Amino acid sequence: MNDRSPDVSVEKPDITCEEVLTFLWAYLAGELPPERVAEFERHLSGCPSCVAYIETYRQTIELSRGSV
Repeated sequence: MNDRSPDVSVEKPDITCEEVLTFLWAYLAGELPPERVAEFERHLSGCPSCVAYIETYRQTIELSRGSV
């Protein structure tokens, strides 16, 4: 008989850079569900490339708003 209980605390793998791009607009618009925001921010905490991309994306949005 196995006395070990199954590990039910297995975390879902972090989202990928590709998923960050897929959900970027919803993230910036505040339209992602809280659990997805947590995954998104966990990815950003370890991915300087995505952080830089998002910052550039935000700047582009701001610049385009100023030119209208």
